[in-house]
Amino acid sequence: MSAIADVLNVIESTYTQSETYFGHATNHGGAATLLYVLDDGLRAKAKRRERLERGEILGEDYPRHL
Repeated sequence: MSAIADVLNVIESTYTQSETYFGHATNHGGAATLLYVLDDGLRAKAKRRERLERGEILGEDYPRHL
């Protein structure tokens, strides 16, 4: 895992001049939790689209860091 983290950090630092710390990666619930997170994201996307269609744009709709 350490070698994979090293490779990912070399790639990331090349493109973003930063690195990610992978030392505290833990299991947060597995596949079922991932499905819930994805569902939450899809619901948020739909709400954002509805707001944009009404002309209501919130700052959180398009964060600057993305």
